Amino acid sequence: MGREELLTRVDNACLSLDLFTSDASKEICSWVRSTREIKLISSDVVNELTPSLLQRWVDESLAGYVLRFGDELIAFATASDVEWEFPPGLCEICHLVVAPRHRQRYHGSFFVNWISRVLVGSGFDRVTGRACAHNEPALRLMSYLRWHEVSGQEAWATGPFRWFTGPARDWK
Repeated sequence: MGREELLTRVDNACLSLDLFTSDASKEICSWVRSTREIKLISSDVVNELTPSLLQRWVDESLAGYVLRFGDELIAFATASDVEWEFPPGLCEICHLVVAPRHRQRYHGSFFVNWISRVLVGSGFDRVTGRACAHNEPALRLMSYLRWHEVSGQEAWATGPFRWFTGPARDWK
């Protein structure tokens, strides 16, 4: 492999955090393959992830984000401070979905950390996330990220979820 070919591969292999656009909907929806999986990422009473549901999540949030490796989509999530009754300065990363071939490869943790830094850098004091009590991949992610469980410890951390807080304004 020559130098030019190697440099081209590096240029095309760039990781990027982008705002969600509807052209990614069909692919993201294909990542959620069962009713069981949709119940792990959403409290909506639906049987599948559809482009209209995905768009509604984005429309009702502050922003929808995608992680890309070159042209390949790797993950999707939203950021919201209105889906739950939060105190001022708190923002939630929600609806995290990672492409099946990129699961258990630390792409989700990288993505969550990157979004968290964007949110804290945008003026939020803290970032939170919630998981269904039986969502083992999400609970492993929270443990790996060393986010602290605050279920029942904060007035807003209620409901049938397990709540975690991660980065704060003083996060380095």
